[in-house]
Amino acid sequence: MSNKTIKYVIERPSSLKRYVFDFIFFILGIKGEIYNDNLNQKIDIYYGNNPSATEIISIIIRENSQAVICSEILEGKLKPENISKIVDFDIINAISKLITDQVNSNLSDNAYDEHDRLLFEYSFQSNFHIADIPLVNLYVNFLLELIEYKCQLVRVPLWPDGKICAIGLSHDVDKPDKYSILRVPFFLKSKPVKSHIYYALRKIKNGVKYILDKERDNFWLFNNIMELEEKCDLKSTFFFASMNAFGEYDSTPEDVEYNIEDRKFREVFIEILKREFEIGLHASYFAYKSEERFKYEKQKLEEITRTRITGLRHHCWHLGRDQQRTFKFHESAGFEYDSSIAFNERMGFRNNIALPYYLWNEEYSRKLNVMELPVFCMDGNLFYQSIEVDKAIVKLKQFVATIKQSGGIGVVDWHVRTSYPLNSEFLNWGKCYVRFVEYLSNDATIWVTSLGNINDWLRNRRRQEE
Repeated sequence: MSNKTIKYVIERPSSLKRYVFDFIFFILGIKGEIYNDNLNQKIDIYYGNNPSATEIISIIIRENSQAVICSEILEGKLKPENISKIVDFDIINAISKLITDQVNSNLSDNAYDEHDRLLFEYSFQSNFHIADIPLVNLYVNFLLELIEYKCQLVRVPLWPDGKICAIGLSHDVDKPDKYSILRVPFFLKSKPVKSHIYYALRKIKNGVKYILDKERDNFWLFNNIMELEEKCDLKSTFFFASMNAFGEYDSTPEDVEYNIEDRKFREVFIEILKREFEIGLHASYFAYKSEERFKYEKQKLEEITRTRITGLRHHCWHLGRDQQRTFKFHESAGFEYDSSIAFNERMGFRNNIALPYYLWNEEYSRKLNVMELPVFCMDGNLFYQSIEVDKAIVKLKQFVATIKQSGGIGVVDWHVRTSYPLNSEFLNWGKCYVRFVEYLSNDATIWVTSLGNINDWLRNRRRQEE
């Protein structure tokens, strides 16, 4: 890490405040050492309102529990050289409220849809028109400039090989087989009679469609996607569900219909790993209910793929209302990263952050050993509204420019059936993804890779700090 340790004081200490400082130092590539407020030697940062010896402090950040948005930083008007010592805006509190999503706490039930997802129109980000702005990045970068100006240190870059930002490529495997329902057994264990009737009727209807469909296999695009990305010297992550709508526990029609034990899936797993792409878990709709369920789904996917599973994304973004409880189960089940925090209706920075961060747990009063890799775009954010390909590319480029400018990370979620223009239903979705990947590959300043590679890099970098 850096060749200097930043010494800091928290006037009114708490685990959450230390967590925020730890996050900041991790992103900046700086070692931090906390001191008590018995000041007897030089201090780099003092967080509080009543320092007793200001002459030995380089930076004072005033505490104000109400502060979240600083228009001066947002507009680039607050410069380190114009600050003598005191920062009146409480950056620590603002970052805390954003990355823990306190800004969206205590909302009424009508702020959530039927999948317990926060509706954009009710969000803090929508109310203040800041969904497209990674505020946390701006605050962290402002602190970096201030620390460099006041404390004269050298930092370790966040990204490897001179890259200035990262884009994670990922694919949810929801419906790679258009007619997987036809392979479902007629007798479904532990399912009520009405479910047997429902699926029998669906099998009949889909059987007729299968006979007439000239594109019956055109959702199975794994090789097309990997060839495209390999041509651009890129890698991505495929999130597979290990439990379907007909399985154990309380499965639901919201879950996927394919079975990863089928031979064609076993074959594609071998191909994905051989080509050094990543396999992650697409957690089932009700996975959030218990730690045991996460363990079961992870273990099943590991046994069938014969590889270690480190990351996951929740199907339908269904994390449940108590997300901290869900993330606690992630840690207990042995996951290293999650990528499930996003807006469903539109592109944007769900927690105003385009940086990796370890998730906070209030019950434990500590960070979890689970890193969040935030999503800024799902394919449906663009094409649910039937947007044209050219307009979609413009939007994507705008967000990438923002991520580049802030030196952060953004994850893209493009489903398997939509990631290549080989079927009429998602033709524009596929054309857009091809153009977007080619655009990314032509920018040497961006690190574009799988989520697993990003997680590995960040954890190794963290170990160098300790």
